Amino acid sequence: MTRILTLALLLMVLSGCAGTPPRDEYVLADTAIRAAQAAKAPQYAPGLFTKAQQYYRKAQTDFNNREYSGARTNFNMAREYAEKSENYTMLKKAEDGDAN
Repeated sequence: MTRILTLALLLMVLSGCAGTPPRDEYVLADTAIRAAQAAKAPQYAPGLFTKAQQYYRKAQTDFNNREYSGARTNFNMAREYAEKSENYTMLKKAEDGDAN
Protein backbone atom coordinates (compact mmCIF):
# COMPACT_ATOMS: atom_id res chain seq x y z
CA MET A 1 0.00 0.00 0.00
CA THR A 2 2.84 2.38 0.82
CA ARG A 3 4.46 1.72 -2.57
CA ILE A 4 1.22 2.59 -4.34
CA LEU A 5 0.85 5.84 -2.40
CA THR A 6 4.49 6.72 -3.01
CA LEU A 7 4.11 6.01 -6.72
CA ALA A 8 0.90 8.06 -6.89
CA LEU A 9 2.58 10.96 -5.12
CA LEU A 10 5.58 10.75 -7.41
CA LEU A 11 3.36 10.79 -10.50
CA MET A 12 1.49 13.84 -9.21
CA VAL A 13 4.75 15.68 -8.56
CA LEU A 14 6.19 14.80 -11.96
CA SER A 15 3.06 15.77 -13.84
CA GLY A 16 3.16 19.16 -12.12
CA CYS A 17 6.70 19.78 -13.39
CA ALA A 18 5.57 19.99 -16.97
CA GLY A 19 3.84 23.33 -16.40
CA THR A 20 1.64 25.12 -18.85
CA PRO A 21 2.47 24.76 -22.54
CA PRO A 22 3.67 28.10 -23.97
CA ARG A 23 1.06 28.26 -26.73
CA ASP A 24 0.97 32.07 -26.93
CA GLU A 25 4.75 32.24 -27.23
CA TYR A 26 4.61 29.55 -29.95
CA VAL A 27 2.10 31.54 -32.01
CA LEU A 28 3.94 34.84 -31.54
CA ALA A 29 7.28 33.33 -32.58
CA ASP A 30 5.73 31.63 -35.60
CA THR A 31 4.02 34.87 -36.66
CA ALA A 32 7.22 36.89 -36.23
CA ILE A 33 9.23 34.43 -38.31
CA ARG A 34 6.63 34.43 -41.08
CA ALA A 35 6.55 38.24 -41.09
CA ALA A 36 10.34 38.43 -41.26
CA GLN A 37 10.38 35.92 -44.08
CA ALA A 38 7.73 37.88 -45.99
CA ALA A 39 9.82 41.05 -45.53
CA LYS A 40 12.77 39.21 -47.12
CA ALA A 41 14.83 39.01 -43.95
CA PRO A 42 16.71 35.92 -45.21
CA GLN A 43 18.08 38.16 -47.98
CA TYR A 44 18.73 41.37 -46.00
CA ALA A 45 19.45 40.05 -42.49
CA PRO A 46 20.51 36.43 -42.90
CA GLY A 47 22.42 36.21 -39.63
CA LEU A 48 19.56 37.47 -37.49
CA PHE A 49 17.00 35.43 -39.38
CA THR A 50 19.05 32.24 -39.08
CA LYS A 51 19.37 32.82 -35.34
CA ALA A 52 15.58 33.19 -35.12
CA GLN A 53 15.09 29.92 -36.97
CA GLN A 54 17.57 28.12 -34.73
CA TYR A 55 15.81 29.26 -31.57
CA TYR A 56 12.45 28.36 -33.11
CA ARG A 57 13.54 24.81 -33.97
CA LYS A 58 14.99 24.34 -30.47
CA ALA A 59 11.75 25.66 -28.97
CA GLN A 60 9.69 23.24 -31.05
CA THR A 61 11.85 20.36 -29.85
CA ASP A 62 11.49 21.50 -26.25
CA PHE A 63 7.74 21.89 -26.71
CA ASN A 64 7.37 18.41 -28.15
CA ASN A 65 9.43 17.00 -25.27
CA ARG A 66 7.18 18.84 -22.78
CA GLU A 67 10.13 20.94 -21.60
CA TYR A 68 7.92 24.00 -21.43
CA SER A 69 10.26 26.31 -19.58
CA GLY A 70 12.96 25.90 -22.23
CA ALA A 71 10.37 26.11 -24.99
CA ARG A 72 9.02 29.38 -23.60
CA THR A 73 12.51 30.89 -23.41
CA ASN A 74 13.45 29.74 -26.90
CA PHE A 75 10.16 30.87 -28.48
CA ASN A 76 10.71 34.31 -26.94
CA MET A 77 14.26 34.41 -28.28
CA ALA A 78 13.04 33.29 -31.71
CA ARG A 79 10.45 36.06 -31.74
CA GLU A 80 13.03 38.61 -30.63
CA TYR A 81 15.50 37.68 -33.38
CA ALA A 82 12.76 37.46 -36.00
CA GLU A 83 11.57 40.96 -35.09
CA LYS A 84 15.15 42.25 -35.16
CA SER A 85 15.70 40.69 -38.58
CA GLU A 86 12.47 42.20 -39.90
CA ASN A 87 13.30 45.64 -38.49
CA TYR A 88 16.82 45.51 -39.91
CA THR A 89 15.40 44.43 -43.27
CA MET A 90 12.94 47.31 -43.34
CA LEU A 91 15.74 49.75 -42.49
CA LYS A 92 18.04 48.38 -45.21
CA LYS A 93 15.25 48.42 -47.77
CA ALA A 94 14.46 52.06 -46.90
CA GLU A 95 18.15 52.98 -47.18
CA ASP A 96 18.36 51.24 -50.55
CA GLY A 97 15.11 52.83 -51.77
CA ASP A 98 13.51 49.40 -52.16
CA ALA A 99 9.75 49.82 -51.65
CA ASN A 100 9.05 46.07 -51.70
